[in-house]
Amino acid sequence: MRIQEETSHKIRNMSLLCSFLVVSIHVPWPHNETLSVGWFMYNSLAQGLSRIAVPFFFVVSGFFLAGHFDDKGWWKNEVSKRIATLLVPFVFWCIATIVATAPLSIVADILAQRPFGTSIVLLHDSYWLQLVGLDFTKFPAHVPLWYIRCLLLFVVTSPVFKFGVERFGWAWLAVAFCFYLVYNHIHNIPEFREFFRVGFSALGIFYFSVGVFLRRR
Repeated sequence: MRIQEETSHKIRNMSLLCSFLVVSIHVPWPHNETLSVGWFMYNSLAQGLSRIAVPFFFVVSGFFLAGHFDDKGWWKNEVSKRIATLLVPFVFWCIATIVATAPLSIVADILAQRPFGTSIVLLHDSYWLQLVGLDFTKFPAHVPLWYIRCLLLFVVTSPVFKFGVERFGWAWLAVAFCFYLVYNHIHNIPEFREFFRVGFSALGIFYFSVGVFLRRR
């Protein structure tokens, strides 16, 4: 189950490329003017080529995790490692985002002569759950962290992926893909749709399964 050096280099190169592609997705390309440079970059890059990045990282994550399925105590070991490499950075950046934006909100309230705390979203009802990433139907305070949160959930539930791929093989991938197609056409249940978009990603379920499948099969 060891990865060949050539394959390892390919994964590293693609990871570097896809890191840049992820950045391009979040660039606010001006695209209102048809056939302008911004319009071209938005449609061909941000909404085109760059969309391979997130699926690629899900595939690679499943691929590497599946390489430890035969280790003794693999689930406990892998979850423990992700606490240090994923959970701690996730919590840190959520808190950093809140700390960085709160003073700006206070200044905005002062300049607009609003009551103190009006613009501090942390003080509003249950919005703090979203800010710290505990509302799985909404993005965390720092939006790109949704992927880290989703990956954490996949690792915690990885025995399900392991069982599905090893027991059902191609059928598991087919079901995961069909689930994504069905989810993509459900618009009248907002909580369901958002949970499987930014919480336990339906897209991620399929591609993470592909990674596990490639490693195990």
